[in-house]
Amino acid sequence: LRLARALAGRPAGQRVALTTAAAKHGRRFAAAAAYPKSDDPDLTYGGGAPLFKGVGSMHWSSKPIFRRQGQEFPVYRLMDQKGKLLDGATMPFSVEQGLKMYELMVRSSVYDGFFLTMQRQGRISFYLTNWGEEAASVGSAAALSDEDKIWPQYRELGMFLWRGLTVQEMVDQNIGNEADRNKGRNLQVHYSLLEKNVECVSACLSTQIPQAPGAGYAYKIDGADRVSVAYFGDGAASEGDALTALNFASVYGSQTLFICRNNGFAISTGVEDQFSGDGIAARGPAFGVPSVRVDGNDLLAVYAATKEARRLAVNERTPVLLELMTYRIGDHTTSDDSKSYRSTDEVQEWKTKGPIPRFRAYLESVGAWDEQKQKALEAQAKEEVISAFKEGERKKRGPLRDLFTDVFAEMPWHLEEQWQHMEKHVREFPQDYNISKYRDLDGTPPAMDASRALSRPRRVPPAPAGATKRITMVAAINEALSIALETDDRSVIFGEDVAFGGVFRCSVGLRDKFGEHRVMNAPLAEQAIAAFAVGLSCAGYTAIAEMQFADYIFPAFDQIVNE
Repeated sequence: LRLARALAGRPAGQRVALTTAAAKHGRRFAAAAAYPKSDDPDLTYGGGAPLFKGVGSMHWSSKPIFRRQGQEFPVYRLMDQKGKLLDGATMPFSVEQGLKMYELMVRSSVYDGFFLTMQRQGRISFYLTNWGEEAASVGSAAALSDEDKIWPQYRELGMFLWRGLTVQEMVDQNIGNEADRNKGRNLQVHYSLLEKNVECVSACLSTQIPQAPGAGYAYKIDGADRVSVAYFGDGAASEGDALTALNFASVYGSQTLFICRNNGFAISTGVEDQFSGDGIAARGPAFGVPSVRVDGNDLLAVYAATKEARRLAVNERTPVLLELMTYRIGDHTTSDDSKSYRSTDEVQEWKTKGPIPRFRAYLESVGAWDEQKQKALEAQAKEEVISAFKEGERKKRGPLRDLFTDVFAEMPWHLEEQWQHMEKHVREFPQDYNISKYRDLDGTPPAMDASRALSRPRRVPPAPAGATKRITMVAAINEALSIALETDDRSVIFGEDVAFGGVFRCSVGLRDKFGEHRVMNAPLAEQAIAAFAVGLSCAGYTAIAEMQFADYIFPAFDQIVNE
């Protein structure tokens, strides 16, 4: 629309219809229908399309024109900082729903205070708080469907609570005991709720962002009323993964929401040192992604914007970018001291502008809340987390064998060797290890089969049987891909130049046979190809990703090794 307005004053002969490859995925630029096709041969080819491929429209200029930025992004808001609805604004949810969201924001804040204290006492080793960003997490989660798949970063406690994470599960994860879903193998606050469509938090910054479009594409080709949602911060937005994710989602028309919490800091690095452009939302239009900037401390605006973004993503089969403007009140983590790079007065001022006091003021103004209810809620939340922590500390850590499981269906010989060596070593020197805290370490040693630690294949596959024929390796790969696509209708192959057959001709004829939605070209970004495959797989698809050349695989190692 901005582009259409910019071109509105151009003579008809200089206007060119906007047609792009995105049209193949059911999307077109709105301006395409607004202007007649040009018959100027210097501007067009092939019946009126822009002369140069890959642009929305074009006209000639006798002077070099350098663009610095587009139009300003307004910040969407429904409630002022005193908790008063703006003129003409209405509540996007009921007071009852608002009370549920408010209670979770308060609980998130109380839990943060408790776990921070536990870390300072040395009872957990690490923690990070969500203070000041509760509305960005709770408001967005409340606007989603339970079927939407979420790819969190690490400051989305409110979202996890909304999806059903219990305080006991929080405790078990932060302690790392045997009841922890991750079996004590992940960093603190790295929660997961796989059965409720929330993937595990990953410590590697931004790796989850390009995974989300893979699942979003699966929902698109399924025709499902679902979206894939990637949460991330302003610092993570500087990673190349974030940009490739926007590009892949746009090219494939992936039903994906990108929710960026712009809290002003990446640890100590302020946004003024992080980027010089107009925030994060301004990046969306460059990729053809609808984008909006929202007051992230306004619970109403966050909810309403996310609700509308979800509607757009499903109905128009498009990704959407939301930039939620907020402020990180706490330190980045317990390893950080933010007083070394920002003033206490600045933090105190932002505390008064946070989402909890703002929405509390509204609830009190309509008679739905008061000081007595506030104290009772805070006391209840504190009592629950204290009780859960006592229970969590009574539980043992998991057995040492859990360090090596859950990667392979059957533990390979080299991991078996490592486990047997570690188990024997710890039992030989019990005085040097807290063996009483671990399951089974202070009891009878587990049975060990020395032969399973020998360097050899775990199983030898049977020799192939049946008729054979002599063909080239390329032909064999092509046949194997064809069999996979034909026998599994939820299999997809994609990669660089795959659509026309590939540079080695391994995928020749497959697009014609199985369709453009299952045999696809991919933008040239190997880390995003690998990540897209992860997302597709998590959505129940068989992802066949081609990297084209062996040497090209190195940019994808972050996804392959860490994810």
